[in-house]
Amino acid sequence: MRIAIIFFLVSLTVFSFGQETHLSEYQFRSQSQIDSFSIKYPACTSIRVVIVNDTVGDIVDVSPLKQIKKVREFWIRKNPKLRKVELFNDVALDSIDNFYVSENDVLDTLIVLKQTKVMVYGFEIYNDKSLYIEGLHHIDSIYQWQITLPQEGVSKIKGFDNLRLGGFRAALSGSIHLEGFNKFKKVSNLVISNNNLIKDLTQFSSLEEVTSLSLGNIKTNFKLIGVENLKTLRSLGLGNIETLENLKPIEQVRGLNRLFIFNTAINLHLKELKHVNEINTLDLFNINGTIDFDSVTFDSIKHLVFIENEGLKHCNFSINYLPQSFNKLNINQAGSPLYVYKVYNGNSLILAKNPNLDFCSSKAICNLISVIPRDEIAIENNGSGCSELEEVEAKCIVNTDEETKNPVFIYPNPTSEYIVFENRMPKLEVFNLSGLKLFTFLNVNDLNTSKWQEGTYVIKFYDETNKTIGSQLLLKQ
Repeated sequence: MRIAIIFFLVSLTVFSFGQETHLSEYQFRSQSQIDSFSIKYPACTSIRVVIVNDTVGDIVDVSPLKQIKKVREFWIRKNPKLRKVELFNDVALDSIDNFYVSENDVLDTLIVLKQTKVMVYGFEIYNDKSLYIEGLHHIDSIYQWQITLPQEGVSKIKGFDNLRLGGFRAALSGSIHLEGFNKFKKVSNLVISNNNLIKDLTQFSSLEEVTSLSLGNIKTNFKLIGVENLKTLRSLGLGNIETLENLKPIEQVRGLNRLFIFNTAINLHLKELKHVNEINTLDLFNINGTIDFDSVTFDSIKHLVFIENEGLKHCNFSINYLPQSFNKLNINQAGSPLYVYKVYNGNSLILAKNPNLDFCSSKAICNLISVIPRDEIAIENNGSGCSELEEVEAKCIVNTDEETKNPVFIYPNPTSEYIVFENRMPKLEVFNLSGLKLFTFLNVNDLNTSKWQEGTYVIKFYDETNKTIGSQLLLKQ
């Protein structure tokens, strides 16, 4: 009987401590909890969610948790004394979906996941102090990763050597020295911002396909080099970059539908893009430098916004065909760089506050304002000739280079009654500023305008063969 009891107790001990233990969630709130975990659960190697969140204020070492071999989510959050994290480096985790590190006041070293290959979903780091990150050398794909570190500082990432696919989003914010990424080929959204160290994109030289590339708040003499192997790029956003030479390094990309540049010193020559015709959304804000459209042809423009560009003088591009629908400006976030222009929400054609823009009545602009609803157009506060929509509409009525070289003399102008023409006119037509034809006159030397409403009119003149020979604006008082 005694032997049977001893056998039973031994068997119970093996069952309790010899079997692998699985936990759904475990929160570590003190160093003592971490240190005693292996005693309390000696066979536990799998926890679905691990949270290290110091409420006592004494967690300084998480290495005792290395017995864990399988975890779906691992959080290290709000640990005020935790300076260094070295975890999961000796063996590869069987599985990890998400790894989060945030709000750890003095954390300066993160060495993790050196042997792990599987990272299904997310890797997110938020730190208020410069951080050295190493590991991640064998991970080949992450669906979404976000690393946010201080702009005023010197952080370093050493890893991602085998990362090939970035999935949905890859975001690097902060002054970070980058090592690795040399096999990184494809990602939907690549965002690099708030970096006072980065000078180019040579660390991403293997990139071949990016849906959206955004670069912002970069305070270096930045050059857009290092992405010469990039074949497909749908959207390019460049903002708050102190100096940028040109766009030529991405001349080979195809499918660039949207170009968005703001608060940047650049001499922008769009012809540097071989496939510039593919762009249908063009947003330019506060560009300090020449903007040159010469010899540029777009297949179609669905959204055109030019605001506060000192170097913009002419909208002298051309469009192959007009689209059936247009994309309205939609500013819905206070943090958006467009937020200061929220007054223009709901517009799809905006030419505003460009002080040197003195030629808006190009054929392309005239065609656009003829098909875009008037409540989606904002043309105001530009240079002479582009000061308001009505002025541009009037010039569009009279506009062709051939016509404006041969103005017809009208006297007096302004007038309250009669106007007299220099020669007899075989035919003339009178339009209002909305382009509506009001009158047609044949073989006249003068006109009585006394019954016309006050305002501005456009008069087009024709010769005997019905060919346009000139146009003039007339102010009726």
